[in-house]
Amino acid sequence: MEYQETLKGHMLHGLVDHSQQTPDGILINVKVKTNQPKFRIRQDGTIEVKSLPEHGKANREILKELKKMLGCDVKILMGLTAKNKIILLAGMDTEKLNDIMKNSNGNND
Repeated sequence: MEYQETLKGHMLHGLVDHSQQTPDGILINVKVKTNQPKFRIRQDGTIEVKSLPEHGKANREILKELKKMLGCDVKILMGLTAKNKIILLAGMDTEKLNDIMKNSNGNND
């Protein structure tokens, strides 16, 4: 379990590096690679998903996994049918995201 939490924290760093705070939450700019072995967020901000890009399957996987990881509403604002997307992490702010990363890495400082 601790290993999974550490991996989650490392994946989230890829989001922070490609994010911008707004009044509605955090916007992230990502590139999506489909048909991958597992869901993960790379350090360069690329999100890899298991699903194929058909009938919205990849988008649904992104929304589900980010909501599960971050505990906030997630919306795709631009790029519904493109590899490059702008995603809103609604109600999230940089401080909350940093706290989630810190806790996911097992740090209690």
